[in-house]
Amino acid sequence: MKKKIPIFFVVITLIFIGHSVEGGNEEKTKTEILQLIEQMNLPQGSENAEFRIGYSYGLQPLPYLIDLLKSENFQVKSRAYSAMSRIIRNNFRKNEPVPWKEIDLTLFEEKYQKILEEAMNIATKDAITHPETNVRIESIRFIAMMGTPQGISVLEKCLEDKVLLVRKWAVYYLSHFGKNYSYFKVLAGEEPKTPEEYGKYLYNPYLWVESIRKLREFGKEALPVLISCSNSEEKEVRLRAMMLLAEMKAEEAMPIFTRYLKEETEDETMFAIQTYCISGLYNIGTEEAIKQLKEYGLKHKNPDIRYYTAKTLIKTNKEEVMPVLKDLVEQGNSSMKYDIALFLIENKEKEGIEILIGLLKDKKYLREAESWLEGTTGQKFGGIPPVVSKKTLEEYTKKWESWWEKNKDTFQFPKQDKQ
Repeated sequence: MKKKIPIFFVVITLIFIGHSVEGGNEEKTKTEILQLIEQMNLPQGSENAEFRIGYSYGLQPLPYLIDLLKSENFQVKSRAYSAMSRIIRNNFRKNEPVPWKEIDLTLFEEKYQKILEEAMNIATKDAITHPETNVRIESIRFIAMMGTPQGISVLEKCLEDKVLLVRKWAVYYLSHFGKNYSYFKVLAGEEPKTPEEYGKYLYNPYLWVESIRKLREFGKEALPVLISCSNSEEKEVRLRAMMLLAEMKAEEAMPIFTRYLKEETEDETMFAIQTYCISGLYNIGTEEAIKQLKEYGLKHKNPDIRYYTAKTLIKTNKEEVMPVLKDLVEQGNSSMKYDIALFLIENKEKEGIEILIGLLKDKKYLREAESWLEGTTGQKFGGIPPVVSKKTLEEYTKKWESWWEKNKDTFQFPKQDKQ
């Protein structure tokens, strides 16, 4: 007969083991943090280390980061601010609606409270007086994360910084506390009033987003300036103007949409402009607009433009679109075939299944095709081993081909459960 182990001995043993494991985990965490801090302290730094410090260890890295914050190396100092901002945001500001509230330091453990108070004292000086632009920007970010009244006052002083980018971030973060300063007044020294005046800033790397927002508010009143900007020699200005024109469903812009859609796709900017032309014509939706879309979109030299047009028209002009997609599959590479297959399946078109069966012969897309086929059809034919011979793959593909030949006429896509 086995002797019973006294219960108090079991409890004491488990407590000891628990403390040992916990202590071991704490030591492991500390070692990881120190290794990451060491990487951040190197001249070249480590973006990965900065990211992990900011998101993986709660408040634990703060005692080490405060030392980096005092570094004479401005790059190290910037990284420390960035990591501390990530820590505060991840632990206290994630998904917080605007306006943000002040973080109550009294809720922290005393050691963390003192560290953050010291960090704020350093940051409020750096934001105003540090000679390096990036340090001022990162200190502004950290001050904003903390959100103290003193910090907000410092952010307002940063609106006078000699560097435009510093002023931009000050405006941005002040808006998180309900203090909505004008980007135009702070960054450009003037407050535009008309669409023409706002249109001048479509080229500006810091003000174009605000310019678009304001022009959008003007609606059709902004059409003349947007049509003018759509002919600009600056590609980015053309692109931004075309984006707004596409949104506005403006028939006045049809000649512009058609003209750009006739051109060759010479670069990524032109591709983006042409996609806006496609969206613009479709949004206008008149018989003439759709006619232009079919003529110059579905027949464009660039296969990606043909595909984008086909995706736009699939629900309203299926008969004209399906031959274009079939031609793209026959002429396109495996990447396009796979993309078209998923697009067709998403739109409950059986042709997508046939394309996926064909992709079973392509080693690059074999696993993805198998997964989508099984998930879409509910059929399984034993699966494919990690290492597969040509003969085995051919036999497996034939099973799918045979099943599809028998079932394609009666196959129906499974109904999706209503959420």
